[in-house]
Amino acid sequence: MKWNQTDRLIKAVSSFLTSGVRTLETRHDLGEPITTGDVFWAGLEVAVVSVPLKLLRAGNAVARSGEELSVVSRTRLFAPRLVAKGKRLQSLGKYGAVAATIIIVVMHPSLLNSLFAEAANLLGLSPWLLQFAGWTLLILLVLYPVSWLLKPTARATLHGLAWLDHSHRRFAGRCPAERGQ
Repeated sequence: MKWNQTDRLIKAVSSFLTSGVRTLETRHDLGEPITTGDVFWAGLEVAVVSVPLKLLRAGNAVARSGEELSVVSRTRLFAPRLVAKGKRLQSLGKYGAVAATIIIVVMHPSLLNSLFAEAANLLGLSPWLLQFAGWTLLILLVLYPVSWLLKPTARATLHGLAWLDHSHRRFAGRCPAERGQ
């Protein structure tokens, strides 16, 4: 028996993109209490899906005109349709992609594992090797903004260890059992 990969992929993507909305709707239909988190996840999914739809609609207007547009003309055409009028929606658009990516990675790290494994198969490498390299790179990128803390932390650790070593030597000098007496 052979699995239909396209069908599985479409079902997985559909489930991934609509699980928050589906959970919200299910809770409403069953009369269960709806939490703020349910509303947040459903709203985030709607925002993630609605922005590409706006891009597609804006692209249709350009395609109908049939003419080549300069960067300035494209910006004048796309900007009013993509930039929201309210301040909250503007900040959601500004930080939404970063937040959505972080949420996806934190909530579904197996997606990155699968991505690294598939890339390794395409490149003819060991999946474990590329997964290790990918996660190492990702962790380094996440830790880079706080890397300035590493130097003082290392210094404090070394001073603490030196103090322990010094106090251990002083104690060993006083104790007859330590000197072999």
